[in-house]
Amino acid sequence: MEIIFLFYMLKFEYKIIGGYSRHFRNLVSQKFYLTPKELQEKFSKTVEMLENEKNLAKNLREKYLLEREELVEKYFR
Repeated sequence: MEIIFLFYMLKFEYKIIGGYSRHFRNLVSQKFYLTPKELQEKFSKTVEMLENEKNLAKNLREKYLLEREELVEKYFR
């Protein structure tokens, strides 16, 4: 079982069956459909790739904001 797949499956399924309750007692009696291992792996790789791209975009944004601030200080102060 892919950990990332399991995390998102439980996150999605738990909202459906238990709402925002903090107790997992409902999970014991629930049946979950597990996709084939290949699909779990594909899903996990896609999520990892998207998370990496999101982090890269966040880092680039922070870098550009710092550079902009430096330019503002250089030219206007």
